[in-house]
Amino acid sequence: MAEVRKNLPYSLEVWEGNRMSLVGSDMEPVKLASWDEEFTAWDSSYITATMTHSFWLVRQEGRPVIVEQTVGEGGENFWEAYELPKLTEEVLLNKDIEEK
Repeated sequence: MAEVRKNLPYSLEVWEGNRMSLVGSDMEPVKLASWDEEFTAWDSSYITATMTHSFWLVRQEGRPVIVEQTVGEGGENFWEAYELPKLTEEVLLNKDIEEK
């Protein structure tokens, strides 16, 4: 995505290291999925860190945008935005699925 807009009616708080930013959205951001990833010591005797991965749906100027956000302990925070392709007549759900 070329540019992520910051000044829209709704926003999603994202962090990059210690710097906070807001990703703008025409609608309230929707959490699509979230899970924790645990990292263990070399001998698996204890958990050394936990990273939380989340995917959010926002909308900018009517276009759907997925924000991948990873939040970890000690500042390992980052995010990336992906613009979804616009659906066209050729890309309709279930169009090419045959009943069996």
